[in-house]
Amino acid sequence: MDNIFRTYCDPIKHLVIGIAGCGEMAEYESYLLQQLGFKTRIVKFPGKGHDFVEVYLNGSWMVSDPGYRRLHLVTRRGRAEARIKEVGAASYVCAVEDGRNVELTDEYVPTDTVVIIVTRGGGAGGGR
Repeated sequence: MDNIFRTYCDPIKHLVIGIAGCGEMAEYESYLLQQLGFKTRIVKFPGKGHDFVEVYLNGSWMVSDPGYRRLHLVTRRGRAEARIKEVGAASYVCAVEDGRNVELTDEYVPTDTVVIIVTRGGGAGGGR
């Protein structure tokens, strides 16, 4: 039953139903903003599998995370602070821009501290 509500890369279904994965929502938002003339890119927290959008406004990259409705347009630091509250850490951050990977960790993570999370017995990482 749950599958009928997934949009599976169908932006019209997403707009009608309002449910999609974070990657799907980021793709849709990025596409719509580009159609309006904005420069955008999809940014990822790869270790935790979360995608969101950066949009270039007034000479700065701002974050819009359609997967978290409580987060509207925020700075990179603002998004990192929210991520730390959500999962306890913000680590590797990257984007794909013009077909190449762009390392953004230094732009998001305000420290040189490395946080390693170890789970045992099938924690959040599925026992990996």
